[in-house]
Amino acid sequence: MKRITLSIYVLLLATTLFAQAGCTDPQASNYDENAVENDGSCNYETTNFTPLFKTNLGPKLEEVSAFMTYNGRYFGLGDSGNPHSLYEFNPTTGTTKTIKLQGTENIDWESMTSDDQYIYVGDTGNNKSGNREDLVIYKFPKSDLDSGNDIPQNHIQRLYYHYEDQIDFSEKPQFGIRYDCEAIVAMKDSIYLFSKDWNQYKTRCYAIPKKPSGNFSAKLKDSLNVLGLVTDAVAQGDSLIVLLGSSLTGNHFLELLFDFPSHRPFSGNTRQIFFNHEQIAQPEAILLREDLSGFIGSEKNGTVNQSLFEFNIKEWVQNPTATLLPIYKKGNQLSLFPNPIKSGSLTIEIPTDLKGKDILLYWFDAAGKQLDRKALKHSNFAKFQIPPNAQPGIHYILMQSGSTQFVGVVTIIE
Repeated sequence: MKRITLSIYVLLLATTLFAQAGCTDPQASNYDENAVENDGSCNYETTNFTPLFKTNLGPKLEEVSAFMTYNGRYFGLGDSGNPHSLYEFNPTTGTTKTIKLQGTENIDWESMTSDDQYIYVGDTGNNKSGNREDLVIYKFPKSDLDSGNDIPQNHIQRLYYHYEDQIDFSEKPQFGIRYDCEAIVAMKDSIYLFSKDWNQYKTRCYAIPKKPSGNFSAKLKDSLNVLGLVTDAVAQGDSLIVLLGSSLTGNHFLELLFDFPSHRPFSGNTRQIFFNHEQIAQPEAILLREDLSGFIGSEKNGTVNQSLFEFNIKEWVQNPTATLLPIYKKGNQLSLFPNPIKSGSLTIEIPTDLKGKDILLYWFDAAGKQLDRKALKHSNFAKFQIPPNAQPGIHYILMQSGSTQFVGVVTIIE
């Protein structure tokens, strides 16, 4: 009897754990309201939008290939055949100012990204023959941009790299090239590179460490079938990456990567959003601002000028914490203790407005990822166990019944 009872308990436990994994995005066609852990299974209906034309870019950005923003300023760069310079541009007029990276060479600059301290400029293009052995990412302090002067050579580090799985360095025709790259993002302790695969129309994600100058092996993480060519990328925090590209159907796309586990950007939600505009010739550059609006840069092609377009992805990837903080600040605050907390359960006092009602409790991390969810009935206090995947730092507790919501902020310490 004990053996049978234990077997039933194990089966029920396994079923419960399995039921917690699923699609956690309410916008997905297969959203599971009971899922707590995102398993990357979300599916979406086809979505299209039209970006807003802003201005034509200056002649120095005819072949714009990457964007970046810093302290409310905007920067672009050009690809092979262009000077080894960044161009600060005005998003209203398109005019530019030149900032040279002294002592560098622009073989094929195609990408740019940043973190809290550094700018990374990627000489990562490899679409001539697919056999470059001098791929490099230039790294220099963000603060060097404050002066508006050229970047001194002795401030620039060089991160050379090769792809760990590339063994054939013979010349290839363009549609046989698989080791081209026009998209990099800096996130946590790594620089992620997203391949532009002219042969299979997938993108592969590689990573190199954000270390000082050296020669690194880019480690393959995963691949994603985008059915097109990825031409740039941008990241916001550690929970959102947006890839820019053009599809085989002739449409252009944003590939939204969000709610993914650490170092595995293709393992969370992947949502492809299509866009088009009669003045977009070839979208090659993207940047994203804190409010999830941003710019797309299209290079000159034939009679279509190099242009700047504005977009906003807030409706598709809104971070839940953006709506929680206003609730907290207006006074609908939960009493939580202990706070800070190191381990065990959090005790939550039920607000008077919610006593005697059916209640839902949610636990979010600072990036807006839902870590746990539970239902309560008619209680004065609630216990909420720290989720096993919760990391030290700021977390948010949402308690709601109907349209009435209260929010608490708790800090997990090591």
